Amino acid sequence: MRQAASEAVANAAELLRKRDELRNWKAKVWEGSGPKPPLPPSAVERQLQNFVEWRQSAPNLKGRLETSRGRVVNAAARLEELHRSILEIEEVTVSLEEERPLDEQALQISPHNWLKRDSVADSLATSLIELNHRAAATRDSRAALEVRQAEATARSGFVRESCMGRTDQPLEELAPRAYGDGRV
Repeated sequence: MRQAASEAVANAAELLRKRDELRNWKAKVWEGSGPKPPLPPSAVERQLQNFVEWRQSAPNLKGRLETSRGRVVNAAARLEELHRSILEIEEVTVSLEEERPLDEQALQISPHNWLKRDSVADSLATSLIELNHRAAATRDSRAALEVRQAEATARSGFVRESCMGRTDQPLEELAPRAYGDGRV
């Protein structure tokens, strides 16, 4: 128990010594600005505790400061990039505004051109239909001619065979006598 009491006395003596050092330091800092009333012991202890906490948190504050500096650098780079983008957008906007009258003029001309083109396309479609009808009629006429030619060839063959069968003479020999002028 004596030992505990002597430790408590030693701790109290140490705290009093620190308090006195803090008062002396504070008095030196405030010298020249007039007399200051002495601080109560609880205020000194609070200041000492605040100082100790500040010293303990200093490494953490340095890390946060570095992080904040990095964020500021990143934000500055992003801000510069945004400024460049804004300038590019403004340039494009200006060029579009310069081209706008030409585009509007082209749009005004386009409907007229489209109407002309539609009219030409309609007339060409009508012509194509007529040509298709003519081609179909021509094909039909040709087919009819081919049928008549085939019939004539078949009849001619029949006449030749009949002539040979009935007269025993080829048609070519009989024809000049039949027509008198040599036609077959």
